[in-house]
Amino acid sequence: MRYISGKKKREPEKDTHVLSKEPLSADLEQNIESLKLLLYGCSDAVLKQFRFGLEPQTKGVMVYFDGLVNKSIVELSILKPLLIDLPKLGICIEDRKNIDSLLETIKESILTLAEVDTLSTFDELCVRVSSGDTVILIDGCDKALVAGTRCWEGRGVEVPDNE
Repeated sequence: MRYISGKKKREPEKDTHVLSKEPLSADLEQNIESLKLLLYGCSDAVLKQFRFGLEPQTKGVMVYFDGLVNKSIVELSILKPLLIDLPKLGICIEDRKNIDSLLETIKESILTLAEVDTLSTFDELCVRVSSGDTVILIDGCDKALVAGTRCWEGRGVEVPDNE
């Protein structure tokens, strides 16, 4: 059982149906706030913020549902390449005009997964995350990367004890 605090949570002020139809913003903080509204009350949603690249480092966030993804794939095929392999390429993101080329470089050269796509709306993001994929948002980019990390945990059929 999860810890339940005595404080009441505030209900989201924005209409989530309208918000889900909006395109992603180039401002990462605005995207994070919108995601918190869309995923309000969902205890399985994970928003993992990180920084990557050479100085000045670029901010990013991964979004996935705990229990629907294979965490070792997320760590070894997404986080590790972004945090360790990308700086080895010497890519510096000082010029924000190069952010789209950074997205393509990450998609084609850094992520080692077979299924990597791009998306541009919150509706697409919610559908893919709820399907077990991991979404990567990068500060300065109005598109997101989607990596196929589906892995549902299951229970095997067992012989009953009382027979």
